[in-house]
Amino acid sequence: MLSLDALGLNEEQLQGKTKVLTTRIAHLVENHGLEPSQICALTFTKRAAKEMKERLKKLMGKQKTNQLVMDNAVIHRISQAKVKQLLPTDLPNQTADIKQQLIETVYQEYITTLKQSNSLDFDDLLLHCIRLFSREPKSLSWCKHVLVDEL
Repeated sequence: MLSLDALGLNEEQLQGKTKVLTTRIAHLVENHGLEPSQICALTFTKRAAKEMKERLKKLMGKQKTNQLVMDNAVIHRISQAKVKQLLPTDLPNQTADIKQQLIETVYQEYITTLKQSNSLDFDDLLLHCIRLFSREPKSLSWCKHVLVDEL
C-alpha cells in the first residue's frame, strides 16, 4: 500500500479531506435545500464510506444520511467493468435502476476525463501491462514474478 508520505499527506490532512466533504454535504442539505438523495458522494474504500456515514449522521442525522447515494460500489463496479474491458454502453441496461444509471454516467465521464488528461488509472496500468506482455511475451522473459501494491 502506498504510504501517506509518498502521497505528500499526513494523517491530519487525510482526515481533513473527509471533514471538508462531509461538512459540504451537510451544508448543501441544511442550508441550500438540496435533498440528500440529490447528492452522490463516492469513495474508494468501504472504510472511507463508513467513516463518511458516521460523520454525516452526527452532522445531519441518520434519516438524512441514509438517503444519500454514497458508497464505494460505483467505483468498484467501474473497476470490474474496466477489467472485463467493457465500455459504459456495454454494461447491462437496467434503466429503472438509478444506481446503474449513475454507474454508467460516472463511468463515461471518468473515461472521458482520463482521455482528455492523457492519464491512466490503476486498472489501466494493469491492463496495458497485460496487453503488452500478451502481445510481446519476449518483453517479459526476464521476469519471474510480478508484484503489485495498490493504493
